[in-house]
Amino acid sequence: MKPSENTTVDRSPARLDLALLALSFVLLVVRPAEAQERDTAAVHARGSQPSQPWAYVEDPSIAYVGVIARSQVTLSDASRGLTRPFAADVAREGAVFSIGAEAPLFQNVSLQAIGWNDGPTLDKATSSAVMLAARFAMLSGGSTRATLTGGALRNLGGESGGWARLSLAQDLGRARLATTVHAEHLAASGHDGVDIMVMAGASVRVAGVLRSGIEYVAQDLEGAFDTDAEGGVRHFLGPTLALDLAQGLSAIAGPALGLSRGSPRTVGRVALSFAF
Repeated sequence: MKPSENTTVDRSPARLDLALLALSFVLLVVRPAEAQERDTAAVHARGSQPSQPWAYVEDPSIAYVGVIARSQVTLSDASRGLTRPFAADVAREGAVFSIGAEAPLFQNVSLQAIGWNDGPTLDKATSSAVMLAARFAMLSGGSTRATLTGGALRNLGGESGGWARLSLAQDLGRARLATTVHAEHLAASGHDGVDIMVMAGASVRVAGVLRSGIEYVAQDLEGAFDTDAEGGVRHFLGPTLALDLAQGLSAIAGPALGLSRGSPRTVGRVALSFAF
């Protein structure tokens, strides 16, 4: 669609972007003394920060020491999409960028902040979103891990709400299986009472620093059981490659194909995760 002569695009940084950067700085630097003073024995007891081999699934390993930072870029050909942060990166046309940080608060508890931004197009300006949460490790320190996450959000459309997420992972030798179930409620009209999303994946260490996997994403699952206000179920599937480049540094990339009508035909994501 060509813009009219009076159409302008605001390319200046949004105030929310500055707030997200400030909050990320707080998570990275101003951490509780308890988190900063963990001794070496505690670090070795829990092991180093696990790799983050997922493009879409949330790994249930929380930040025990230091900080886990993650940035990603997602491209989609979807002609229509939702404005929720977790859906914005899989069902919105064009590119969506995100940056987030997670820092330990107490033992088995961490704080997380994620900011989202979709680049300007010919007919609209840039919009931003934010998700803030606390994460609780229900199972940790072994081959089976489980994390419960909950918090507040503001989506790309400026609507606010709350969300919760359960993440599970199981290590089987060189293989890792994981799934994430996400539910949220937006305090706005035009949305379902509860929106549900499921992500699942399998990752195998092929050789050295290289991991190969496959991930599946299904959003708006409530549409399979009741009338859906947001267009029905969308889901897609695709392969991923992950590199453990150095201690705590991982790079993940992969394409995906839509599996149903209304799903994005193609999706691509590149992500970088760093634990320090």
